[in-house]
Amino acid sequence: KKKKKKKKKRKKKRQEKAREGKRRQEKAREGKRRQEKAREGKRRQEKAREKARLCAPAREGKRRQEKAREGKRRQEKAREGKRRQEKAREGKRRQEKAREGKRRQEK
Repeated sequence: KKKKKKKKKRKKKRQEKAREGKRRQEKAREGKRRQEKAREGKRRQEKAREKARLCAPAREGKRRQEKAREGKRRQEKAREGKRRQEKAREGKRRQEKAREGKRRQEK
């Protein structure tokens, strides 16, 4: 009787191949996840851009209003300054008149 040849166990190789397959799958999954994230980011960006585009006219109007308000404020401040200057001049004039009156009284 001939001896039967023992089959070599190829378990290690099979395990290694299985591990490699799993690794590849995981990498593919990760790639898909990244792609999805990028897509989501782009979508959000586009949404924000669209919102900005729609809100731009209103924002421009608000900016103009604010500028007008600021201009009015400045004008008012200038007027106030002029009023103060005028009051000061008036006060000086009065003082001068009073001095003049005193001088006349002394003479």
